[in-house]
Amino acid sequence: MAAVWLPALITAMGMLRPLAWCWVIVVGLAGAARAQVAASPQAVTLKQAARGLFDIGVGVNDRIGDRPADHALLLAQFGVVTPENCMKPAKVQAAEGRWDFEQADAYVEFANKNGLKVVGHNLVWAKDDRTPAWFYLDGDKTASREVLL
Repeated sequence: MAAVWLPALITAMGMLRPLAWCWVIVVGLAGAARAQVAASPQAVTLKQAARGLFDIGVGVNDRIGDRPADHALLLAQFGVVTPENCMKPAKVQAAEGRWDFEQADAYVEFANKNGLKVVGHNLVWAKDDRTPAWFYLDGDKTASREVLL
């Protein structure tokens, strides 16, 4: 049924075609999940519905290893995790040259032990509360565009 209206939707979306394709993927997954639910008395997880298409991921608390009550849902539904803050610059290198990977390492260790892939954050985070002030300096002056890049 979706195939009848799908081309019209994508054409109508114009510049928003990537958004249309996201919608198509969601609708397709919902259809696949419905078909699997009809064939099986057990509910289908997000991870099962997307198997063979793409991985399903979620942003998770940095201390997920210390939150066993959340593990069953996480492991049933998702195959990829992204930490909230423990891999952002403010946590990993709050002061220039002083590195702290303790929490990031614990996060990756939890993921590895549970068969989860980890997607880290970008190297520069635009929010000021997650990027230390020293990132924006070149010595005692404001860093130029060239230095920042």
